[in-house]
Amino acid sequence: HVYALNETNGQQIWNYTTGGAIESSPAVADGMIFIGSYDNHVYALNETNGQQIWNYTTGNEITSSPAVANGMIFIGSFDNHTYALNETNGQQIWNYTTGGAIESSPAVADGMIFIGSWDNHVYAFSPSPNIISSCGNVSASGILNGNISSLNSCFNITSNNVVINCNGFSVTGGGVASNTSGVILNGFSNVTINNCSFQNFTYGVNATSFSNLTVENSNFSQNWASLIASTGSYLYLYNDNLSNSSSSDICIPASVSYGSLSENYFTSIFASGLSNATISWNNASGSECPVMGYLTAYGGARCAQPGQSGGTCTTNANTFGQWLNVTNNNFTNYPGFQVGHNNYFFNNSINLAGGGISNAIYSSGHGNNTFDYNIITRSSVGIMPFNFIYPESWNGVVQNVTSTNTIDGKPVLYYSPYFNPCPSNTQQSFGSAYGEISFVNCTNITVSNTNFYSGAMIAFTNNSLFNNFSVNNTGLGVYFFNSTNNTLENSLLYSNGYTAPIRLDWSSFNNILNNNLGGWEFGLTLYYSSNNFIENNTISGQYSGLGFSNSNNNYIDNVTILGPYPTTNGFTASFNNTVANSYIYSKLSVTSSNVTFVNTTFSPGFNLTLGGFSNYTQLNTSIPNFNFTDSLSSALIQWFLNVYTSYRGRVVAGASVNVSNDSSNLVYQTTTSQSGYSGWVVLSEMLLMNNSNYTFTPYTVNASTLTGLFGENSTNLNSSQVLNVYLNLVTSPLLEVTSITGSPSKSLYSLNENVSLSVSVYNSAGNSLQGALNVTTYNNTFSCPFSVNSSSSVTVPCGWVVLNSSKTVVTASVQEPPGSIQRYSNASQSFYAYSTSNIVVPDSSVLIIIVLAFTLFFVFRNKLKKRH
Repeated sequence: HVYALNETNGQQIWNYTTGGAIESSPAVADGMIFIGSYDNHVYALNETNGQQIWNYTTGNEITSSPAVANGMIFIGSFDNHTYALNETNGQQIWNYTTGGAIESSPAVADGMIFIGSWDNHVYAFSPSPNIISSCGNVSASGILNGNISSLNSCFNITSNNVVINCNGFSVTGGGVASNTSGVILNGFSNVTINNCSFQNFTYGVNATSFSNLTVENSNFSQNWASLIASTGSYLYLYNDNLSNSSSSDICIPASVSYGSLSENYFTSIFASGLSNATISWNNASGSECPVMGYLTAYGGARCAQPGQSGGTCTTNANTFGQWLNVTNNNFTNYPGFQVGHNNYFFNNSINLAGGGISNAIYSSGHGNNTFDYNIITRSSVGIMPFNFIYPESWNGVVQNVTSTNTIDGKPVLYYSPYFNPCPSNTQQSFGSAYGEISFVNCTNITVSNTNFYSGAMIAFTNNSLFNNFSVNNTGLGVYFFNSTNNTLENSLLYSNGYTAPIRLDWSSFNNILNNNLGGWEFGLTLYYSSNNFIENNTISGQYSGLGFSNSNNNYIDNVTILGPYPTTNGFTASFNNTVANSYIYSKLSVTSSNVTFVNTTFSPGFNLTLGGFSNYTQLNTSIPNFNFTDSLSSALIQWFLNVYTSYRGRVVAGASVNVSNDSSNLVYQTTTSQSGYSGWVVLSEMLLMNNSNYTFTPYTVNASTLTGLFGENSTNLNSSQVLNVYLNLVTSPLLEVTSITGSPSKSLYSLNENVSLSVSVYNSAGNSLQGALNVTTYNNTFSCPFSVNSSSSVTVPCGWVVLNSSKTVVTASVQEPPGSIQRYSNASQSFYAYSTSNIVVPDSSVLIIIVLAFTLFFVFRNKLKKRH
């Protein structure tokens, strides 16, 4: 009730009953009483008799007490709104939406209304705010009074200190490919976007060169990106729904510092340009393409406009920048995260998904991140990360990962330089204690009898033995990175994802012995890894058995690759590899490579794909359909043809098949069997010589019969088809770039160190040749002439490079001399650099031990080769 009592004696004059309790205090003005109630209403009563003059309904209970000024009533509600009502009739003049309930009572002074909200903000309003009813330039704060649509960009901020309150109304654009934005902010500060709904724009909010931008209590949907922000400071996103974008929901590709992203919902974030900010208490749920739950991992491409390079869903990680606090977030159904450096990840819940390729943390060459109390789970088997940390360089493995982190309920053990150094010269056995262990910068350790549920990483580790490992339910079993002279043996490794049971990147002189590899996609993968010895391994159930890329001089002995799938074994840009005493199932693809097969059996139905500048040697090896000579300079190629005849989907037996060449000469004639097939017949064969091009012109296949078909006596079969059979086979180029070296020669350089470059070129021709090298660095191109004798190599000094990042790639190429087939040979080399303050230089005794270890390895390896 509202009571009116006699001022002198307290006797009741009248009372008025509302629909709920009353906590609000009344305001009296112009013969009326104004008050709010828990029944969600504001009442205006006659001061004399208590009769209702009007009431206004809000969206929730009212405890705020009204203020009266300039013919208006101002009051707050638990529905998050502040209302301005007409004093006479109770009609709404305007309302403003905050981010929380309003219990505070408004104060009026100096022509302004002041009120507080549970969203931690204090607001100041003009009694008669600017009403925004259409798109255009916005130079003063305003409130929308209805929905707005535009085929162009809508609001263009043209001054500082602007607040746009959409009051829950929507702003709709002309499509994600229209190159439009809901809000454009360029070069202004102290801007707030509140309670808006942006949809169907390229960018919901497009901000550059800003300071202090707040976007809160707003919804974004069906935009190319909900928000893109670059070159600014103090960005605040609070209580926004930024989901269902065609690209990343939140794009921060460059140079935004300070601020916070909290209590938002999104499906994708690319924040490589964000620094010194907090990302906390967000609820993020990803999904697979095309809903775009995959979050970008490389450059700003994932924030590109539609149609631009990189504007498709092709990568697989959330991206964070540097000096960030990423805490108390819930990330669900994501493929993983790419991180910058010096970030702190604390108490995040990360549910990994994504169909098989997952990196829990992909460090991409950045380090010094700290991970504490993060909980990683997987929605199903086969989608475990490559490793908790997946690096690209030395910096990438320098991380502080404590054992408070868990994967599927088991702790993570991460040996890391500077934070948790690896205990070298030790023997260890972990059983099933850990979900995953990463061995970083270890020397001369022995690890045996260990069961990893999610995998193991071996990085920058040397002269160590890993024995009797068991890994299952993972995407990648054991991952070698920049590791040398290690042995992995007697292990059972099963990969259920798109990766591999064993992968070697930039790793050499390792022994992979007596292992059983199984899983789903790849078997054994080598990338820029050379001089490894792989023996007595069995690979089963793979779509791809062996995968070699830019990996040379590896020896594969007694390896069995089984089906049941059409397994492809690939060699790309890989030279002088040998496969001996092995069994290979189904397919072999060799591109810009050479490989020697010794006593190797290929399964029936074997298929060989020739690509690039490739050549092959077979010794005591039978390859169906393709017979290679023992010389690298030629190959005998045969084509087989099997004709099938049918009519209206039914088999035609006894059809006459005639095959003619392009000169209309009959090559052969046969008759189809009861099953409709002619059977395999040699169509042509040719001895292909080194450095020659061959083109086979069309063949015509004609099938006919005069026999009645299925009772249709008047129907005759007379059909022909032209077969175009082409081959362009070229062996290795005459001039081949074999290596790129730096001077001084180091495995790890200092940042900004100047390195002189030299390139080695091999001439396989029977005469001396002259040519020119092209060397390309990140900022220079050098051309250097040379001359090289027949069947010889020459090393040519050519240019220099300043190592301005942790990984610098240098490429070199040489073109064939005039008069020969024009082909290019090229190579690349990565030089790694790290801050000199963090480099640990081994003493001379350690170097002597390493040299002796290398020497013993070569002696032992040569004996093994002779024995086999």
